[in-house]
Amino acid sequence: MTRSRPVASKRLAKSAAGKRKDRAPKRPIFQSLSHPPKSSDAYLWCDYIEIRCLVHPDRKFSRSNLIECVDELAALDIRPDASLGDDSEALDEEAELDAEEQDDDGDDEVLPDGDRKEAWAAGLFGRLEVRAKVFGDAYPFALAPGAQEIRFKNPGSGAQSLYVQLLLSACLRLIEKSRRHELTEDFERIAESIFKGLMPAGWEVHQFGAKASTRYSGHLFKRLTKLAEDWRGTLRLQRRHFKTRNSGDGGLDLVAWHPLGSDGRVGIPIAAAQCGCTAEEWSLKQLEASPSKLNIEVQHKWATYYFMPQDLIEAVAEGYDWQRRPDIAASIVIDRLRIIRLAVQFGADLNYRVLSPAASEACAFKLV
Repeated sequence: MTRSRPVASKRLAKSAAGKRKDRAPKRPIFQSLSHPPKSSDAYLWCDYIEIRCLVHPDRKFSRSNLIECVDELAALDIRPDASLGDDSEALDEEAELDAEEQDDDGDDEVLPDGDRKEAWAAGLFGRLEVRAKVFGDAYPFALAPGAQEIRFKNPGSGAQSLYVQLLLSACLRLIEKSRRHELTEDFERIAESIFKGLMPAGWEVHQFGAKASTRYSGHLFKRLTKLAEDWRGTLRLQRRHFKTRNSGDGGLDLVAWHPLGSDGRVGIPIAAAQCGCTAEEWSLKQLEASPSKLNIEVQHKWATYYFMPQDLIEAVAEGYDWQRRPDIAASIVIDRLRIIRLAVQFGADLNYRVLSPAASEACAFKLV
């Protein structure tokens, strides 16, 4: 008597489970909204304020709301006041410097804890004022006079809708895990449209990412070998260097090159990009698509791009700079401001005149 193999039944069971999963109702878009960032980076806190404003029943969020949020978590022993992080330390240092410059009259105590929090909250809302100024008509929020409060406006343009989409993509830790792919996949489509717009006429632009690619498929070694051929280069790796079932993208999402008349000779212009929504580890990912990471030898090194939905703009005396400037590596970083401005320039913002399902749900969500 011949025993039937269980492989087919397993496939059927897996297929049935997949269908049941597809029919299952989606979970709410947000999770853990009461938990602020674990880092003191200003761009993370500004995004958190905007998200809390978005989900507030009255579509507003104030400095006092922010302080109450931090105090409540500290009282529950979830987050100590250390959540003020480097900003509070900087305030202490400034107070000490001020004291050194004053006469020795004994009035050299540091700011009380309450005043420190007020100053910290005011600093963050001041940064939101900078955002409002820099993003202009693309900013879907409005600040009250004196920057005491921020209010959410229903997006009235493709650029404002795109801002909401990027804000959600930048805050994946607040998004239900089963829903995150809706944002990451859309972000890759945004990046591809911008990447194409940046490439001059005649360039070939392709997705290399494992899910969306049509030109590159199969095992990573096979994919990289094909890419090396397109770039008229040589892959310095062999099949044995890879894991048996590695069908990933190797940290590479978008690739581009100009064939220069298709004469077959080496030495063509090349560009490569990585897309990442990670809020804090982007400094480690921005060189994933660089010549120093990919083992492909070409005649002329390629330009490396990194697309991120976070807003890293920093106002300085001479204009604007990057937040976390020491972490900006030898790559061309396309952050939220650049994405939106380029999307408007290339007409890609028109694709967001109607909110995506995820963004639409987020705008309708109310935290009670």
